[in-house]
Amino acid sequence: MREPLVNPEPLGSRVAAGRGALPAGFALMLLGTVLLAAWTQILPLGVSPRWAVGSTGLIATLVGWMLVRQARRSRARRHRLDEGRARHPHEPWRYDHPWNPAGAGERPGPDPFDVAMEVALYVSFALPFNLWAFEAGWSAPGVPLAALLFDLSFAHLSARAIRDARGRARNGRCRLLFPDRFPFRLGETARVTFLPRQPLEPRFVLRCIEESGEESFELFRETQEWACDASGLELEFQLPDRPGLGTRLDHPTALRYWRLDVMADLPDGERTAGFLLPVYAQVSLTAAADPQRDAVSCR
Repeated sequence: MREPLVNPEPLGSRVAAGRGALPAGFALMLLGTVLLAAWTQILPLGVSPRWAVGSTGLIATLVGWMLVRQARRSRARRHRLDEGRARHPHEPWRYDHPWNPAGAGERPGPDPFDVAMEVALYVSFALPFNLWAFEAGWSAPGVPLAALLFDLSFAHLSARAIRDARGRARNGRCRLLFPDRFPFRLGETARVTFLPRQPLEPRFVLRCIEESGEESFELFRETQEWACDASGLELEFQLPDRPGLGTRLDHPTALRYWRLDVMADLPDGERTAGFLLPVYAQVSLTAAADPQRDAVSCR
């Protein structure tokens, strides 16, 4: 089974960046600095309107900063993967992801600094349209409409972010425990313990997902529905005996991983949590030792 995923929430977008991102980021930051200097008249370039120059400089600076930040993250990750691959060529779970042998938490949300940068970038796009609409009025009807569209979109995104944050604060964060072993092996039974913060009647969907470029595909799916209270629920999943479905997080673009999605209906809407699972292919005894819980080093 290989089906395209709808709304895949790709994992690769958090870690991948092209090698040209760093020079492009520095070039945009330099361009933005020059334009901001012209806007403040530190550099008397005589360009106008000044607000357009300033907003363009702000956009270029923010985009450049985000590219540089992402490129440095990707470079650090490549270095960690190369070092881990050299030390543990047959044990990728030791270096491809910061696994916790005891269990997994919900997939973390976006970094607050990244969110702040994205908000600033959005505002820098919307600001020139609002200034232009203020100056032009309804003599150019398309400008106020574009400004209104930007403002409504920003208000919608802000309201959704606040609602999601309030929901997480009210309902708490769930956890998943690995009581038997780490990592899980294809062809064996994966036993996990789900710990909610309140009684739920959730639906559990175990997926094997492959990302290639901009596309995400579902290679395996199993669904279970149970009721559970705050004391927890033990789950068992029979993993398929197909070596081609093992986790692969050390590839720069083509990623493969297992995720357990938990969905439950609450009074304030649907609650969804996602957990990455360490599911790897069987390793021969001559290639690597049998992994033990207390022998795993998590990075």
